[in-house]
Amino acid sequence: MRFGSKGSLSVHLTGSKAGTFYDFEEQVGGGPLRLIERTLSCTPSQARKYAQEFLGEAPNLPIPTHFAHKKILEEQEFVSLKPDPNLPPPPLKKLSKGLAYYYQEKMRHTYRDTEGNTLFHILRLENDEGKKTILPVSYGYFQGGEPTWTLRGYQALPRPLYNLHLLKEQPNARVLIVEGEKAADHANKLFPNTISLTWSGGAKAADKTDWSPLFMRDVIIWPDNDKAGYEAADTICQLLRKVGIKSLHTVDKQLLVTLPPKWDLADPLPQKEQFIKDALLRASERGVGLPTFLSLLKAHSLGVDTQTALKALSHTEERLRPALSQDHTPPEIRSHILKSATQTLLSTTPPLNNLPEATKEPQQKALELENSV
Repeated sequence: MRFGSKGSLSVHLTGSKAGTFYDFEEQVGGGPLRLIERTLSCTPSQARKYAQEFLGEAPNLPIPTHFAHKKILEEQEFVSLKPDPNLPPPPLKKLSKGLAYYYQEKMRHTYRDTEGNTLFHILRLENDEGKKTILPVSYGYFQGGEPTWTLRGYQALPRPLYNLHLLKEQPNARVLIVEGEKAADHANKLFPNTISLTWSGGAKAADKTDWSPLFMRDVIIWPDNDKAGYEAADTICQLLRKVGIKSLHTVDKQLLVTLPPKWDLADPLPQKEQFIKDALLRASERGVGLPTFLSLLKAHSLGVDTQTALKALSHTEERLRPALSQDHTPPEIRSHILKSATQTLLSTTPPLNNLPEATKEPQQKALELENSV
């Protein structure tokens, strides 16, 4: 179960890690007593006293007759299914009377496949004191049970992107990647000609997402204004360079640090709207476009297929970019990488079987690209 403004606090309710927590923003975790200390801002001795008093009341609490059966189901493996379109997800009260008593549902974000079919939902809940939590709702079954909607995460990996279906609807539109569904929805309103996407699971889950649909797209990443946000942007850049993009940029950190900590595009604009547009225009290049490399290879009369070119380019990017980024400008970095990757192919007999496998690429798009270059 996840809590916090962006679901950064994870608490395990079942399994081998039951009773433990981890805060992905602060990168700290521990057991039940540490969680009590953190939540109540109390000392270890006060946390123990609180736990003793709470557990002392536990034997006197009435236990519903169906509770044992429900607990067994929770500990079994949950299998996600594509939802029945004739069975929409129920309201929060039907999913959990306990949660509905303490929280109100503020938003429900729907993840869809490329055709627009529903896969799962993310709920944003808030109580009367303003405390927020984020919970997944997915369709599936426990062993021996019937398919139903439940408060469980979507189990399929890699996970789909949020607003994935918009890529097919707008095949030539620029893509903006932000952190969080709420930020993506706001960004789509700010930039109607741009597709704003995000991933599920928070900053540390970017590598559990399928980024291959962004093959040959113009991409800009707008990270959250904190350490976890910048690290997530770096991870996504690495993954997209393996996918193969048309262009790749991130909003300049030096601009973001002028904004309030943790600020994102879902928050009120602290400056004029023109600042937001300028930030996108001044975004820093973080990857060499695959079409640029293919054009250079064609100029050298190298008949290299797209996948081989992508392997060479992504391998060169990961080998050279970290060091070059320390004291070179983006045009200089691009020039060095293109030159090195081209030399690799000139001196190697294709295919480059010694290079690591890149992230899967849509073969149909690859064939179309080869025919157009």
